[in-house]
Amino acid sequence: MTDIEKVEELLNEYKILKLEIEAIDINIKCIGQKGMNYTGMPSSKNITDGVHNNYSELEKLKNDKFDKEIKIEQIDNMLKRLTEEEYKIIKLI
Repeated sequence: MTDIEKVEELLNEYKILKLEIEAIDINIKCIGQKGMNYTGMPSSKNITDGVHNNYSELEKLKNDKFDKEIKIEQIDNMLKRLTEEEYKIIKLI
C-alpha cells in the first residue's frame, strides 16, 4: 500500500468515524427512552435484568464512542502537522 493510499484510507476512516459517533449518540438517546414493559406479566424473575441490560448496552456504546473520538483526535493532530501546501493537497483528495 502506497503512502497516498494510506492517507486516503485514513481520511475515509475519519468520515466514517464521524458518522458512527453520530449513530452512537442516537442509540444512547434511544436507550434513555427505553422503559420497562408493563404489558402482561414480567418476562423474567428479576426485574433488574432489563435495567442491567440497558446499563451494559449504554456502557458499551460510551466506550465505543470514546475509542472513535480518540481516533478522530489522532487524525486531527496529524492534519495539524501538515504544511499549508500539504493540507491543500489533502483537501483535493
